Amino acid sequence: MTATEMTTSQPDLAEKEERQQSVAGDAGPDSIPASVTATALCKEKHAAWSTLNSTLRAKEGSAAERLLGQKAQMSSFIFEAGLKLPRPEPLPEALSDEILLAATKDDGRDTTVCIRVRPVLPHEEAKGEYPVVIASNPGLNVHSMDFRWNGMSNIKTNKYEVDLAFGPEHDNDVVYNAVAKPLIPLVLSNGMGTLLAYGQTGSGKTYTMTSMQERIATDIFSLARQHRCARDPAYNGSDDTGFVFTLCFFELMGKQAFDLLDDRKSISILEDTFGAVQIVGARQEDVVDSTHFLELIERGSALRRTEATAKNETSSRSHAVCCIKVRNNELPEAEDGMLYLVDLAGSENNSDSSHHNRDRINETKEINKSLGTLKECIRNRSLVGLSNNHVHIPFRTSRLTLILKEAFDPLSTRQCRTTVIANVSPGILDAQQTLNTMRYIEPLRVTLPPQPTAVVDDQTNPATWTNAYLRKWILANYLGGRVDPNMLCPTESGKQLCRVPMGTFINRCMLCEGVDPRHAKELYLKLWNLLIDARTRNRNGPSKPAARIDADGARKASIRPAVPGRPKQLAVKQLKPGQFVALTPDAISDGKAPIVLLLEKRPDGAWVVADVVAAENDPDRYELLIADRWVAHTLLLKKLVELEYDRKSRYYILKNVV
Repeated sequence: MTATEMTTSQPDLAEKEERQQSVAGDAGPDSIPASVTATALCKEKHAAWSTLNSTLRAKEGSAAERLLGQKAQMSSFIFEAGLKLPRPEPLPEALSDEILLAATKDDGRDTTVCIRVRPVLPHEEAKGEYPVVIASNPGLNVHSMDFRWNGMSNIKTNKYEVDLAFGPEHDNDVVYNAVAKPLIPLVLSNGMGTLLAYGQTGSGKTYTMTSMQERIATDIFSLARQHRCARDPAYNGSDDTGFVFTLCFFELMGKQAFDLLDDRKSISILEDTFGAVQIVGARQEDVVDSTHFLELIERGSALRRTEATAKNETSSRSHAVCCIKVRNNELPEAEDGMLYLVDLAGSENNSDSSHHNRDRINETKEINKSLGTLKECIRNRSLVGLSNNHVHIPFRTSRLTLILKEAFDPLSTRQCRTTVIANVSPGILDAQQTLNTMRYIEPLRVTLPPQPTAVVDDQTNPATWTNAYLRKWILANYLGGRVDPNMLCPTESGKQLCRVPMGTFINRCMLCEGVDPRHAKELYLKLWNLLIDARTRNRNGPSKPAARIDADGARKASIRPAVPGRPKQLAVKQLKPGQFVALTPDAISDGKAPIVLLLEKRPDGAWVVADVVAAENDPDRYELLIADRWVAHTLLLKKLVELEYDRKSRYYILKNVV
C-alpha cells in the first residue's frame, strides 16, 4: 500500500468508528457492554450524591447561622425561665472512708442515672455558640429553637429528671464522690459495680471516665486498708491488705475485641459450661500500687482506636472496658469483686455522620446497635422487680452486654450496682443531639411505684429485719448462740444478708468456734426458706409454687389453690400425654415434685410421669427431670397447669393454673 493510500484510509476508519458509535447509540442500552453501562451509572450516582451533600451542607450552614443569630432572644428566654426554676437539691456530700465503708443504705434500686453538662469550649465560643442546657439537680432543661414556614422562630423547653444532675460548675471531684467512689466498698465486699460513660462524640465522656479512673487508682488501695482495719483489729495498716487487684483493659468493636495491654491482640468473649463469661486471651496484670494502676490505664488508652469526625478530631470508635478484679485472700471461698469502667463509643446522629465514608458508616451502625442493646438490658433489668411476668433481657445480643451479663441477670447471687453518666454538650448547635441523649437515658430510670408503709422486724420476713433483730434471731434460734453475729452480720440488715453468696455466708460462720460447714449451710437454708415463704405470701395473682430447700440442697415445693376451698376432682378424660399437672398436697408431702409431666397412660389407668422441680436460684422457674420417672395414680393429680419453655434460660415458666 502506498503512502497516499494509507493517508486516505485513515479518515475512512474514523468515519467507520463514528458510524458504529451512532448505530450503537440508536440501538439502545441493551447493545452497550455491561461494564460500560455500570460505570456510567456509578458516575451518575456519585454526581447525584455529591450534589445532594453539597445542598445538605449549605442548608446545615444556613440553619446554624440562623441559630447563632438568635443569641439575644434565646438568652433572654433562658434567663426568664431560670427565674422560675425550683431551688436545686444538694448533691451527695463526700463521705469519709469510715462512713462510706459502714454505710448500709439499700433503696432497692440497682441502677443510678446521672447527667453531666460540660462547659462551652473556647473554640465554640469563638464561633458564637451559647449554652442552652441548664442543669438543676435532679432536673435538666434543654431549650431548643426551630423555625416555622414563615421564618418566625419558636423556642421549646424540654424538661427531664434524673437521679443526679451535674452542671459546668461541678468539677471531677464532686462527680467522683457522688457516683464512682461508692462503688468501691461494694467491690471490696465481693459485689459487682459498673460505671458507664455515655454521650455524643465530643461531649466529654472520655474526659470524665479518665478522671474517674485516676481517682479510683488512688482510693481503692486506701479503702482496702480501711476495710481490713474495720474487720481485723490486729491489722497494723501495712500495704498487705489481703486483697489482690488484677486489671485488664480491652476495647470492643462490633463482634471483635482487642487487648489494649498486649499491643491490640485479638481476644475472645465466651461463656463457659457454667454460664460464666470468660475473657479468653486477655492479658491480666496484678496491680501493686496507684502508680502501677495509672501506668496501665495510660498504656491502654494510648492504643485505643480513635478517628477524626465532623464533631471531634479524636472521636472514640470503640467501647473501652477497664475490668478490675478484687480477690480477698482472707475469704478464699468468696466470689471475686468486679469493677467495670466502660467508656462507651460516642453516639452520632445523621447530621454528624453525613460526611462519613463507608467504613465510618459501618462503625456507626455497630456502635448504635450495641448502645441500643445496652439500653434494653438496663431497662429490662429494672423492670424485673416491677412485673410478675417474664421479662426478657437480651444480654447475649452484643459482646458488651455479654461481658456485663451478671449485672443484668436477675438470678445473680451477688449484689450489683450500675451507674450511668450521660455527658451532653451545652451549645445551641448540639441541642438536638442533647435531646437524643436524654431520650436514650430517660427510659433507664425506672420509677418505683409507691410502696406501702414498710413493716419493720416482721418475724416471718427476713427482708424486713434490722441488724438488731437479725442478731437477736441468730442468737435465739440456732446452735445455742454459737454463731457470733459480729462475724456473720456486723452491719448487714436481713435483706442484705440474704444477698450474700452462700460461700461467703458459710465462711463467715466458720470463723466462729464450734461451727462446721454443715451447720453453717443449715442456717443459710433456714434463712432463705423464711424469705421464700414470705415472698410467696405477698405475691399477687394466681398462686405460684413456694420452693423449700432441705439441708442436702434439694428443693421441695407446694401448690396452693388459687381459690379457697376444696378443689374439684380433675376429670380423667382431660388428661393427655405431654400435659403438665400439679399434684395434690398429700403427694407433695410424701416428697414428690410439685408438678409432673404426663408421659404414658398405663392399662390400669395410672400414668407414667416425670418430675418438674423448681429451679435452684428462682422458685418461679422450673426444670424438667425426664430421667426421674414414676407411676402416679389419677387420685394424686390435682389440676392442669400451663408451662412455657424459655429458650434463653432453658427453664419452664408458670403461665396459668387451669
